[in-house]
Amino acid sequence: MASQVREGNTIGNFKPSRVKRKKEKNRDKRKDRPGNCERHLAAIRRMPCAIPGCNVVGCDAHHLRQTGERGAAIKSPDKYSIPLCSLVHHIDQATGVHSVGTKRELSWLKERGIDGLELAAALWNASPDDVAMFKIVMANKAGSKVA
Repeated sequence: MASQVREGNTIGNFKPSRVKRKKEKNRDKRKDRPGNCERHLAAIRRMPCAIPGCNVVGCDAHHLRQTGERGAAIKSPDKYSIPLCSLVHHIDQATGVHSVGTKRELSWLKERGIDGLELAAALWNASPDDVAMFKIVMANKAGSKVA
């Protein structure tokens, strides 16, 4: 009688189907990391530049690099982003923030009167309230303590 019981076919390809593989490949893995939020990035991009003396509104979201939550080919989560104008962020290759490297980034910001980690934390806590975030950036530019 045991010879009449058939087992399922165990030989074959054990990969997921092509549809499942394509869904997995196209999935946005950024959303899975804690501290990432598209609404927060959109709010950061509406803020004025955090550099004192710069009056540009509508900035890039600069992700701080010296946070301890990044690795090879992985940038820091969105909660460590601050608003910087395009000139300071990307265009100025000689003296911009990307020219100083990861280890000197926070000291570069400190020379310009910005405590990057404190500002990023305050903005993350106030997000996505544009008015509160604007007040935080303006208080930072004035040199007063970030609320």
